[in-house]
Amino acid sequence: MERLLLDVIMGAAIVGRASVIVAGLAIACATFTVPAARAEDAGAEAPKPVFGTYDTATGVFTPAKPEAMPAILPDAPAAAPIVRKGTLVVQVAADVAAIPAGQPVLAFISAYLFDTSYQNSVGTSVTMKRSGNTAKVSFSMPYVFTVLSASETVTVSVQLATQKLPYPTTVLTKKIPLPADAAKTVVAFPAAM
Repeated sequence: MERLLLDVIMGAAIVGRASVIVAGLAIACATFTVPAARAEDAGAEAPKPVFGTYDTATGVFTPAKPEAMPAILPDAPAAAPIVRKGTLVVQVAADVAAIPAGQPVLAFISAYLFDTSYQNSVGTSVTMKRSGNTAKVSFSMPYVFTVLSASETVTVSVQLATQKLPYPTTVLTKKIPLPADAAKTVVAFPAAM
């Protein structure tokens, strides 16, 4: 096969440009020809690595002695994910004495948990109910968190903002343990703007 391919390439170089195209097609056909699988290869194991040293000066590979070779362990099976479903109730009570009475206060609420395999987040926004110098909100958010470990923590964040400048923005954050499955977890935030 190699000799035939060499003859085709040499002939193309001698004959000229039109034959180069034919030679290119011949190379493509020869390149994509795959030998049929042998029956004895059907149940064969994948080859195992051979440990040793390679001398770059001499180009000689010397296999290590069997007792010096490391044990090759199979890959550990991936841990099954942990799925927690429940309801997160976020309660905020803010002192808004510095904000004019007609100015609405918005609450942007989020809960998130990220690990090396999963990204979980829920969030919403709501206008807080004002009564005098206090603005309150209690909001329930259903969630489904998928994680690698039950020891993960959930970050709950609330941003309070007004719609007109120069009034302040307040950001509140708490970390809580991953709730149990089917739990209703209350997270309360006192605040002042």
